[in-house]
Amino acid sequence: LYRTGGPEALADRPSRPNRTWNRIADDIRAQIVALALEAPDLSPREIAVRFTDERSYFVSEASVYRLLKAHDLITSPKFIVIKAAESF
Repeated sequence: LYRTGGPEALADRPSRPNRTWNRIADDIRAQIVALALEAPDLSPREIAVRFTDERSYFVSEASVYRLLKAHDLITSPKFIVIKAAESF
């Protein structure tokens, strides 16, 4: 390495790859977020199924959930949990 590139060729380089092989592309991620904003009443599972059907690009429910959670689009449940400790 020193002969071909000089002292700079001996510098430490990161061992990680430049791109993760299974990462969803940024344009696809933007399309998923747009679909979630168009239909806010759909669950991550329903968004994943609709996206796969309409765009012929498979995304898992977990990937949709992580993406929506990162964009703060996951809504809280519509029910109220009452603890038994409050009653007794």
